[in-house]
Amino acid sequence: MHLKRLLGATLIEVVISIVVIAVGVTGVFSVFIQTAKRASEPVILVQAQNIAQAYLDEILQQAFNPQADTGRREDFNDVGDYAGLSDQAGPFDRFGNAISALAGYNVNVAVTDAVLNGVNSRRIAVTVTHDSWAIPAGFSQSVVLVAHKTGG
Repeated sequence: MHLKRLLGATLIEVVISIVVIAVGVTGVFSVFIQTAKRASEPVILVQAQNIAQAYLDEILQQAFNPQADTGRREDFNDVGDYAGLSDQAGPFDRFGNAISALAGYNVNVAVTDAVLNGVNSRRIAVTVTHDSWAIPAGFSQSVVLVAHKTGG
């Protein structure tokens, strides 16, 4: 008497198939998750560049030589007034109002005296960082725009 072999899969074959498929799906999902985390970086980078450019444009419109002012941001009227400006937790407009939609950005301005080809100038460096760029190992990404204002 011959017994016919039944067609189908054994329990071991089914379990191995499920494990192989689970490992493959996990790998694919991890790639999707990493891609989704990094998808916003170009937008954040472009916005940081735009913020830095806006600050730099505002500063370059001011006078080279010191002018009397009240020390409040809305009264800044010369390049030197911006030295050490630090807008953390979001940029502010010229009138000191926080721009809440940009709360994750941090802006720092450094103004130093310089001489370019014998001409007095002020070197203006605007640095913009984003909270999501901070890496625990002490490295962080930033956007830095530099310009010189001549005069005096």
